[in-house]
Amino acid sequence: MKEKIKKIFEIIGEKISFSIIMIIFFIILFIFSSIIDFIFDSDFYLEKSLDGFGYNILFNEKDKYIEERDIIELMCSDKSYDVTVIFNKPVYKHIKSWQFKYKNPEYEDDKTGVASEYNYDIKAMLEVTSYDYSFAYKNAVKVTNKYIEENENASKEEIEKYFANRLEYEWKYIKKNNIKKSIYIYRMEGHNRSYGGGTVDCVTFLPYQNNNEDLANAVFGGLVEEMDRTKLPEGVDLEETMELMGIE
Repeated sequence: MKEKIKKIFEIIGEKISFSIIMIIFFIILFIFSSIIDFIFDSDFYLEKSLDGFGYNILFNEKDKYIEERDIIELMCSDKSYDVTVIFNKPVYKHIKSWQFKYKNPEYEDDKTGVASEYNYDIKAMLEVTSYDYSFAYKNAVKVTNKYIEENENASKEEIEKYFANRLEYEWKYIKKNNIKKSIYIYRMEGHNRSYGGGTVDCVTFLPYQNNNEDLANAVFGGLVEEMDRTKLPEGVDLEETMELMGIE
């Protein structure tokens, strides 16, 4: 009888010990998760969040910003677009955040246009740094236009080949001299659930934003805006130039 009672207590003791161990394990896991969330503060998560949007532009939206992608491929003709961008990945840095007030259109007076209520949120300023592809492109266009003026009888193929070679030259120059461009991006702070069960900061569109065009310009090193301002040399067709240079 005593032996049976002893065994029962041993079994109970083992179960209690196991339960205590499991409780301690989950407590340690919770503390560890909280520490991780504390270490990786809002700067990290805001930068990581914007990085995610930038990655999507660079690699998942290949039907957009086609000319910009072609220009970069012509600059780096010895590498594929993906390899080029991976090794020259933009850097994201959270600069500052502050509270801002904006008019809530749901409470706008139709007669006076004056809002009777405002929303308050947190606005974040982030810096995106990439190689200055816009500088390389602008210089290549300028030099090619001069070549066209000085060589009036140059064929279309000669002009396109000259332009492509000049793009490659300008890229090598900015890479060698580490010429980069920093562009500020403004977003609103939001919150996502973390692995530890809490929330972490992320970025979302500001009330007046509905696209990532500013971010696209930043991750392409200012190339989006520069190509709007500075047109391709006369007669240059990017698709034909790509084929001429053997780039698929």
